[in-house]
Amino acid sequence: MTTFRDLMRRLMAEQGLSVREVARRAPYDPGYVSRVVNGVWGPSRSFALRVDAVLGADGRLAALGPQEPPDAASPDAWTPHDVVGEARRLADVDLAGPDRRPRPRPRALDGPDLTERLEHWISRPEPAPSAPRGTVGPDEVERIEAGARLLRRWESRHRLGVRRKAVAGQLAEVAGLLAVPQDRAVTGRLFLALAELAKVAGSMAFDAGRHPVAQEYYRLAVRAAHASGLPRGRLLGAHVLAALARQQLDRDQPGDALDIVRLAFDGAGADAPAQLRAMLRTREAWAYARTGRVQAYHRAVGLAAEQLDVASDNVPYFVRSFDRAELAGTVGAGYRGLAAVRAAAGLDHRTLTARSVHHISTALELRRPQQERNRAFDLIGLGRSYLLAGERERSVAAVREAVALCDTIRSGRAEQRLRRWRAEAAAYADAPVVAAMRADLAERSGESA
Repeated sequence: MTTFRDLMRRLMAEQGLSVREVARRAPYDPGYVSRVVNGVWGPSRSFALRVDAVLGADGRLAALGPQEPPDAASPDAWTPHDVVGEARRLADVDLAGPDRRPRPRPRALDGPDLTERLEHWISRPEPAPSAPRGTVGPDEVERIEAGARLLRRWESRHRLGVRRKAVAGQLAEVAGLLAVPQDRAVTGRLFLALAELAKVAGSMAFDAGRHPVAQEYYRLAVRAAHASGLPRGRLLGAHVLAALARQQLDRDQPGDALDIVRLAFDGAGADAPAQLRAMLRTREAWAYARTGRVQAYHRAVGLAAEQLDVASDNVPYFVRSFDRAELAGTVGAGYRGLAAVRAAAGLDHRTLTARSVHHISTALELRRPQQERNRAFDLIGLGRSYLLAGERERSVAAVREAVALCDTIRSGRAEQRLRRWRAEAAAYADAPVVAAMRADLAERSGESA
């Protein structure tokens, strides 16, 4: 029986086309095409249709590919089968050339449209199909897990398109392995790797300001962690929900962030590591800060600090990233938010502003030198706090130091925060040092001063 791979290889040979040439004409990522040609991955429906046209197969290749459209499975279904299908769909979109990506991508969701789709997180997962002896052994699983951890290191480094393609490629590979029943223990670990990769892809999209795409990947990561059926999956899923709550805060949706944090607490369980509970408390506190709830903010921040006081090192690596420096930076940003609310209302905000400066300065002292992205965020936040305090020269000095870091980390979120400082600094532009910094940032972003 002729397979998609057999016919594709034959047509390529008849026409003298290489993998790279087919990829150029499709257009698709050459690595993706190579894996399909070599039988490592099965073709997606969109790929089958495109290659059928490129090779002039008159529908023969399309008939041998998947018959359901790429979005046939509900994107919000939580069964292991549909989680795998959604992973393959999202990976296919990112591996496709820019001309093949669907336009427009889905809009970012808010309110019940988002939170109701996450409610299943707290339910018992459906067991994934398993086999006594699968095609993947422990060594292969360890390789995949190590690859997922390696790709996660982008978080404090550069965020380039090639990294996104690398993550999407790994995501497609793991989804392909999960499409075949594996040993039950292997299946759980593969779903965890899938969740970790989806979380990285979501954070990359978030950093680039692609909020709808980030939400898709974050929701996939939560569902994959849930599908693992493992205790570690509860922790990873809650960790992803914390990231999704952070995104909603960035989108000025504090109510959504609070709902998501509560879901994370419910699903993580009472035995969740102290670092994870502290992280979730800071997300809760930040939501309170956005709405000017000073006492609720103080309470949540106090609970976060108490959790870190009893933290243990015997926790998953993705939880260890929340440390004293991260707590200080987050708390400082929250105090700045509270101060800004009071300043806008014409109320005294000096104490809150001073607390913000203190905590962010502490975060900078505690950050490791290689945490360039975090340091850039802290410095921009410190510059914004100094503006509220009326300390213009200190504000500009902090932002200028941040700009030097932004030239190396290439973070979309950092650039967005620089633009925010520039907008807030307009009220202080009578000071030459502020006016000059605003002009530099305007030139940087291609805007008029």
